[in-house]
Formats: sequence, structure tokens, C-alpha cells
Amino acid sequence: MRSGVPWSVKGIEPEAREAAKQAARRSGLTLGAWLNQVIMDSGTDDVSGDGGEQSGWSNQTRSGGRPDYAAQAPAQAARPGDGEMEGLADAVRNLSRRLERSEDRTVELTRRLGETIDELADRIVRAEHAPAQPQQETKAVIDPLERKLQHLAERLERAEKDSGGPQQTAEDKHAIQTLEKAVNAVVDHLDTSEKRTNASLSDIRNMLGQLSSRIDETEQANEREAEKKRAEAQEKHLSLLSQRLEQMEQSLSGVSGNLEQTQAKAVQAALKAFEDKAQADSQRDTISSLQKSLSRLSERLEQTEQKSQDALDAVHKGMNGIARQIEDLSRPREPEMPRELADQLDMLAQRLEESEHRTDETTRNVEETLSQIANRLSETDHQSREALESVQSVLARTTERLARLEKSAKQRAARPAAPQINAGMGPQGSFSPNFPTAAALNAPGMGGAQFDLPSIGSQGRGEGFMVPSAIPAQPVMQAQPAMQA
Repeated sequence: MRSGVPWSVKGIEPEAREAAKQAARRSGLTLGAWLNQVIMDSGTDDVSGDGGEQSGWSNQTRSGGRPDYAAQAPAQAARPGDGEMEGLADAVRNLSRRLERSEDRTVELTRRLGETIDELADRIVRAEHAPAQPQQETKAVIDPLERKLQHLAERLERAEKDSGGPQQTAEDKHAIQTLEKAVNAVVDHLDTSEKRTNASLSDIRNMLGQLSSRIDETEQANEREAEKKRAEAQEKHLSLLSQRLEQMEQSLSGVSGNLEQTQAKAVQAALKAFEDKAQADSQRDTISSLQKSLSRLSERLEQTEQKSQDALDAVHKGMNGIARQIEDLSRPREPEMPRELADQLDMLAQRLEESEHRTDETTRNVEETLSQIANRLSETDHQSREALESVQSVLARTTERLARLEKSAKQRAARPAAPQINAGMGPQGSFSPNFPTAAALNAPGMGGAQFDLPSIGSQGRGEGFMVPSAIPAQPVMQAQPAMQA
């Protein structure tokens, strides 16, 4: 046994302790006195035959050392009445060796405990179970010693029975007292070691408690920081949503202004074109058709405007609802915001994106419709102008031919012997010249222009008007009085 290591009685079996107590009661001594006496008597008997060896025992006992039982065994065996003491000495030697090994294991266990304390920072999850581990290891080391001590007590009882009772010499009593003292010292040492172990475990528990409190504080600080970051992110998200809503409002207002301007310009252009076309009296049918087309276009424009207004109203309603939701979200709330609010914000962002997409599609559709209407109006204007030019050219040619016919008729009427001209006279002597139709004028060989008049109106709906195939009757009615005169 090393001198720097304290003694410990843990590991001595309960049976050995009970046997030692019974032997002490039979001797009329306390357990510690009996063990001291047994140890001292055993040492004295081992060195009784050799003075040098006895002095060596004395020196070893005074210096705290351990006697050499192997060298003293022959002298011990030379005595005829020392059979029991020899077995006791062997048991004490075994006990000493086992105690030394137990102390070595205790030192190793202490070192392991130090390493375990160093690793506690990385093993916080098992912090509650860590204090029980050293006790279990210490118990595993000390339990064999208790069993060995119990076995020693049983051997002592058997030795007493074999020797015929508790009859002992003074030397045996002295050895037993010495052994009892040694065992008491071992018990005291074990108690001290247990107290030290308990103190170490209490320190470990305190350290674990401090580490746990520090970890809790760190976790709380991290949670507060995470909540703060989430709140900042949600505020940024709300500000972005507000900016996007403002941009949507601006774009919708711009679209509304452009729509109104485009509609006003289209209506003004159509009215101007219709006013220009209404100057020709011969185009009343055309004007009526154009007016009908204009009314239909106006109805379509009103329908388009109504649809656009409905779409804008729906968008405004959606924006008002979004604004109310944003106001509800912008109100001060508790610092800990649930995850449901983040999910609602994500859904709101998706709905805003879908609303923007639908608004863009509606705007594009309105712009395309307006562009189609403008194109149709321009095409109608162009076709109307072409029709007017064609009609005017036809009227000019017809007027020239009528003038030539009137001139020839006057010349024939001035001739006295000329026969009466019945050709071309209608019923009741009225003059009804046979004017060619538009198909006859368009026939080859007439020498005139080809009158392929386009249709005027909405090409998309197949509506419009055609220039009459026959020449208008108004110039003919104007020519009849001249012919009769």
C-alpha cells in the first residue's frame, strides 16, 4: 500500500464485517480494538523468533510501512501453536494487497472523474445522469473488498472453532488488537475517502447546475435574438408589400388615365370622321349605317369600359382588403409572433403576386382591345373615304353624261323636221332616261373607272354598307325639267 493514498474499508463484504464484530464481542473488545490487537499480535508473532526481523517490524510499523510476510513465514510455521495465526497473517496480507489494489483503482477512478468533469461541457444532455456514474464505479470497486472482508471474518470464525474456542494467548490478543486497529484505520480511511468523494460529487453537481443555468440563459438569449430577427424580417416584408401596393395603385391609376384618354380620342376621331362624311347628301344611307356602327361601337366601348371599371373595382376592393389586413398586421402585438402569422404573410404575398399578374393581364387585354378598336376605326375611316371618293367620281361622270345628253336633246328639239323621240320617255310622257347601272359601268369597254366599292363598317362583325348599284335618282329628277323644256 502506498503511503500517500488514504485507507478505505469499502469493498469489505458485509459477512466479513459481521464476523469481525462477533469475534470482538467474544473477546470483550470493541471492533477497532480487536482489529488492532489482531494485527499487532500477528505482526509480533511473525517476528518473535528473530530480533532483527522484530526490530524491522517495529521500524516498519512506526514508519507506516508494510512487513515482509513472505520472509517471516518460516519463523511463523516453526511454532506448533501458530497455525491459526498463520492463516490470519495470510488473510491480512491478502487484505493489504487487495486494499492497495483498491486504492490504486480509487486513484484511477479519481483521475477518470477529473476527465469526466472536463468533458461535462460537451455532455450536457447526460448531465443529470453523470453524478450517479462515479458512485456506481466506486461501488463496483468497493463491493469486492467488502466480500473479501466478510470471507476473512468467516475464516477467523472457522479458525476459532478449530482452535477450540476463544482461548488465546496474550500474543494472539495483541495481534488481534493490532489487526483491529489496522481495520479501524482502514474503516476511517474509507469513511474519509467516501466523504471526499461525496464532496467532489457535490462540487460536480454545483458545477453542473451552474453550467445548466448558463446554458438556459444562453438559450433564452438566443431565442430572444431569433424572435427579434423574425420581427425585423416581418417588418421588412410588410414594408415591401406596402411598396408593391403603392406601385400597383400607381400603375392602375396610369392605366385608368390612359384608358380614358384613348377612349376620348377614339370617340372624337370617330365623331370627326362621321361629321366629315355627313356633309354629302347622297351618303345618308351610308351615314345611317355609320351611325349604327358608331352606336354599336359606343355600346362595345361602354361594355369594355364597364368591364374595365368592374375589374378596377375588384382590384380596388382586393387592395382595400389587403390594406386592412396590413393595418391589422401592423398593429403592435406581443413580441412572440406565432408561425401562423408568417404563413398568412406568405399566403398574402402569393395572393398579391396573383393579383398583380391578373391586373397586368387585364391591362394588357384592355390595351389590346383599345388598339383593335383604334385600328378598326382607322380602317373604317379609310374605307369610308375611299367609298366617298368612288361615289364622287361616279357622280361626276354621271353629271357629265347627263349634260351631254341634255345638250344633244336640245339640239334635236331645235330641228323642225326631226321626228319625235319616243325613246327614253316613260309612262305619261315623262322623261325617264335609261342610265346604266353600276354593273354596266363596271363592264369592260365602258371606258370608265372600275367601281369596286369596299364595304364600310366593322369587319370583325361582318357589318357595313355598300354603295347602291344604281345611280342615285336625285340628279335624274333635276334633269327632267330641262329635258321637258
